[in-house]
Amino acid sequence: MEKILELKNLKKHYPVMGGVLRRQVNAVRALDGIDLDIFRGECLGRVGESGCGKTTTGKAIVKLHNATAGEILYYQNGDDVVDITRLSRSRMKKTGLRGKLQMVFQDPTTSMNPRRLVKNIIAEPIREKERLSSRAMDDRVRSLLNLVGLSDFHLLRYPHEFSGGQRQRIAIARAIATKPDLIVLDEPTSALDVSVQAQILGLLQELQEKLGMTYLFVTHHLLVVKYISHRLAVMYLGKVVEIARTGDLFENPVHPYTLALLSAIPEPNISQKTRRIVLEGDVPSPLDPPAGCRFHPRCPFTAEQCRIEEPVMEEVENGHLAACHRKHEINAFI
Repeated sequence: MEKILELKNLKKHYPVMGGVLRRQVNAVRALDGIDLDIFRGECLGRVGESGCGKTTTGKAIVKLHNATAGEILYYQNGDDVVDITRLSRSRMKKTGLRGKLQMVFQDPTTSMNPRRLVKNIIAEPIREKERLSSRAMDDRVRSLLNLVGLSDFHLLRYPHEFSGGQRQRIAIARAIATKPDLIVLDEPTSALDVSVQAQILGLLQELQEKLGMTYLFVTHHLLVVKYISHRLAVMYLGKVVEIARTGDLFENPVHPYTLALLSAIPEPNISQKTRRIVLEGDVPSPLDPPAGCRFHPRCPFTAEQCRIEEPVMEEVENGHLAACHRKHEINAFI
């Protein structure tokens, strides 16, 4: 598969200021060394608890937040590679990279200007990239609206006049307006009803097939990501702990945190008994993450090695990687 994006040791630390002189006294380690490949045309899902760094990764990719360290390598055409972390926002706009990397936010209400008409909301990113006549611009906006399941009737309305699902469709239309290569989807269905979630997921799949786009799908809902993603990356406290093809990860998880997440999914068949893994304690603070494996204070399979040595990401089988000292022993405990 052709690689479109590569994250190398990506870090994002938010400074904590203190004292009379307001100097930095600590840092929130939202991302603390992420290595990840995203391939062209795929949907890569990212799951984990709130605060684990899922959304921060997406914001670093589209340059809404500047990375503290590491590299974000964007493969444009073949050997043409650009490190996004080294580009300023103005440089990204000038080179056209801003339009190639887009984001759909969790709450479309807060990501749209309530005083602008829908046609102007969708046209705004196009104006930044192309010079079109008024008629050509109107035709482009109409085609985008039709593409996401809306009609010309919605052009002259304001965001508050739409339902949540319709607003998310408008947000998707705005995101695809610049013909991007990669879209970061930041929990795009979490604020919607279940029936509307299914419609939006179906729309995203249809657009991906039709336009050949690549998705980074951020969510906390495992069944949603199982439906739409080709591969799945599990995050915990600023680190990727397991990554595999979605089917492989659901059938054969090897990291204890992934096991705990999967065991929490309700089983509709009451006759089928599954072992529930209940994690004790709270997630450690990203201000002071524990030594060794970051999951060891809550892991039911902790060994002495886990407390003193940080595990590295290693391949378990073809395309299935995990960062756990006991990854080859987990099945014996289930």
